Formats: sequence, C-alpha cells, structure tokens
Amino acid sequence: MRDKVLGDADTARAWWLERHREGHQLIAWDEFNTHILPFVGRAEDAQTNAMRTAYVLAQVVERLEDDPARHKLFVTTARFLMKEMDWPDLAEALSLAEQRKLQPEQ
Repeated sequence: MRDKVLGDADTARAWWLERHREGHQLIAWDEFNTHILPFVGRAEDAQTNAMRTAYVLAQVVERLEDDPARHKLFVTTARFLMKEMDWPDLAEALSLAEQRKLQPEQ
C-alpha cells in the first residue's frame, strides 16, 4: 500500500476520495491532512511539502478568526516577512485579500 497509495499526494487523495465516496458526510480532509499526508511521498516532494504548509497556515487562520487583534498582528507580520524575502507581490496579495475580507457583502 505504501508504495502504491502513498507514493505521491495525488494518488493518496484519489484513494481517500474513493474510500469516502459512498458516504453522505463531507470528506474529512482534516483527517487526511493529519493522518495520511505526513506519510505521503518523500520529504523533498514539493507538492507534499506545500500541502503540509498550507494545512498548517489554514489552521492558523482558523484559530485567529475569533481574535481580530491577533489576526491583524499575524497578517502584519506575514506581510513584513514577505517583503523581507523580496516577495512584494505576495505581500500586496495578502493586503488585497484582507481588504476584500473587510468589505461589506453586497
């Protein structure tokens, strides 16, 4: 199983979907990310590492939803870090995302 299913992230996701396609509940991607994804692929696999990082950052954002002050601090720090890494485009994209979040829905 490890060589076939856990060889790469896409195959592991397809296997996970197949296992849960009959259910009437939402697919438990948190469970996949926590229990399956860490065993997928090699440590140097870029897609797997990106998914692991994205999962951690998604958890950060969820935790900050109920704490606007800490959320603002996190975003400010992240923007600073992106600028220091010479990624002004990402810092700007984060700023735009935050502005859209604060706009009232129409």
